[in-house]
Amino acid sequence: MVIVHLSRNHFPFYWLPVTTTFAALYVPLLVFANQANFDLEKSLSFSCDRPCYNGLCLNGSCICSKGWVGVQCDHCYGRIKLTENQSHLIDGPLDYTSSSKCTWVIENVNNTGASLNIRLENFQTECGWDFVYIYDGDGVYGEQLAAFCGDQQVQELNAPSGKALIYFFSDLAMNLNGFNITYEFDKCPYNCHAHGLCRNSKCICEEGFTGTYCDMRTCTKDDEGKPGPCLHGGICKNLRCSCAPFYHGENCQVQNKRSVWDRITVDRAPAGRASHASVIIDDTIWSVGGEHFNGVLFEDPVVFNLTSRLWTPIVVEGKYKPASRFDHTLVRYKMKLFMFGGVVGRKNITSELWSFDLQTREWRLEGGENNNIMPLTFAVVQSTKQGLSPIVSKIGRRIDEILLGCRMLVESILLAILETTALRIEMVLSLEAVKLYPKLLRKIQELGSSVVPPLSVAGHSAHVIGSEMLIFFGYHPEIGFVHNVQIFNFENRSWRFGNVKDQVYGRFRHSSVQYKMDTGDVIFIYGGTMWSKTQNNLTDSLMKYEVKNEKWTNLPPSGIQLFLHTATILNGLIIVVGGSGYNTSESRSKQECFSSMVQVYDIACKQWYNISSDATELRRYGHTAVATNDELFIWGGFNGRMLNDVWRQAQQICDKQIDCVSCISEPGCGWCPTGDQCLPNDRDCLDGQVKKNKHASFVRI
Repeated sequence: MVIVHLSRNHFPFYWLPVTTTFAALYVPLLVFANQANFDLEKSLSFSCDRPCYNGLCLNGSCICSKGWVGVQCDHCYGRIKLTENQSHLIDGPLDYTSSSKCTWVIENVNNTGASLNIRLENFQTECGWDFVYIYDGDGVYGEQLAAFCGDQQVQELNAPSGKALIYFFSDLAMNLNGFNITYEFDKCPYNCHAHGLCRNSKCICEEGFTGTYCDMRTCTKDDEGKPGPCLHGGICKNLRCSCAPFYHGENCQVQNKRSVWDRITVDRAPAGRASHASVIIDDTIWSVGGEHFNGVLFEDPVVFNLTSRLWTPIVVEGKYKPASRFDHTLVRYKMKLFMFGGVVGRKNITSELWSFDLQTREWRLEGGENNNIMPLTFAVVQSTKQGLSPIVSKIGRRIDEILLGCRMLVESILLAILETTALRIEMVLSLEAVKLYPKLLRKIQELGSSVVPPLSVAGHSAHVIGSEMLIFFGYHPEIGFVHNVQIFNFENRSWRFGNVKDQVYGRFRHSSVQYKMDTGDVIFIYGGTMWSKTQNNLTDSLMKYEVKNEKWTNLPPSGIQLFLHTATILNGLIIVVGGSGYNTSESRSKQECFSSMVQVYDIACKQWYNISSDATELRRYGHTAVATNDELFIWGGFNGRMLNDVWRQAQQICDKQIDCVSCISEPGCGWCPTGDQCLPNDRDCLDGQVKKNKHASFVRI
């Protein structure tokens, strides 16, 4: 296998490190095949102008130890073998250099079979471009454990085989502090938090503690009717905390006038994954697909029961099953799940539509690939504050500058291009350009009328309204960003495009939520990556799509650019969790590779709030989220490791706010003066037995 490193001009569909070949790792084998000697890490130089960090000074020059290069022997390079029982590895004493390629193979020289514990002490690399890959075993054909980048917290992981391969790669751009990694044999991560025994690289927890590393206190049978781990007057009941009035949370740790996050104790969690798709059905979460590391047992589909807190892999009947994919969508209609689009085989974007019968447990291909794509797609857009939207080709070359002074010639050239069906390009025309080229516009409209959906897309979103599935935006492998809404009718199995008169910019890896207002169903779309003049940029924009009249409306932006986040609706609030804010066009200080932020948009007030989650373990992107019974659940995602944990957010209880001031200070709560009562914003304020207009008598922020 070789690790493929995408150039910055390549569109980042491989949002996490993809391993396909590995020849580049072994280029330096002939030079650095022996065991490294770390006794020379301190400078022994007495005659060199500058210290030799990992080498000897000879005749005024640094002679580097194996595995080190640079004028001062301060940059790792090549392949280093480590056999000490415990030691450390670093990229160098200073910021790492561009185009670094360093490999460490860790083995126990005594070959005792003891597991290997790896600990990240310090870690800072460029988000999305400079990675440290970690594999269990002495090569890349073992299970991949991690692909770290960005700012990482102190954390530990285990290599059960007792061996590990660690590979560091950096590109040509940003150089940061790098990393310091320590390791030790025959030790479990975090020492099982002193509440378990380490056996065969796994923590065996003592009674009353659970979790992979015994870090979660739980009720036991002996705790029944007693406080146990429960706080603020709570007691253990049926192996869970039963909270006293005014408190909630897994351990009754927070007053119920505040929301609370908890990591849920689960049994037999499946392999970690990201960019999967999930739907809520009764009290179960169904999840299909997702990107995952090589070498893991990947069960698909999987179901999580919210009541029993058990994971169950689904046994698929029949002979057909879709190929694994990510960045797809999953919706429910009647007794079937419908999966559309996504990236198949880590490289091919598809327009396949599959259905899964919830009763027979069989997959069926409802529609295959659509090859009827026009040679050109277009969007007529308004002028922006930054200037006119240029005509842009797939390679990003601006050609609007040559339009002035040679209109007839340019128009004839463009018309000729349109006639060449083998050439497929994407253009965005400003209104001014359309006025200059009426013949061109007529030709574009003629070609556009022949397009037949569905378009192959990934990173889109989907919702069911009535008997139709609405597909919003996404990215197409040839035409780029899709600016249209694609609509599928479940009953007659037909596809069509939504109304394109009200043009908006397409985007992908955004979030969207469905909400019923007095005027009908609406879809809110937030964030994602969208087209810009020079490159693909993250956005903080929020838009509302009115389903009935197919109208778009811009709403207040959040001020925080994100993609690969999630959004759900509870009590009239759009709750946005996690995501990535990394953008190559912004300064690093404004960005967060893996966000743990929780944002809230109050639909009634049209106002954004940032809410501290107090849970740094929420840092991730590519996870999924579902909402049910005033609770929000997220699971999975990527933060350098493929995650398989489940988190629950219990919402604040508005009616616990006893006065107007405390009520309106809570997002999602409104004060009803006629009843001296605090209610969620999506509840009706009552005057006696007479219902007033929704929100009409609420006092809000």
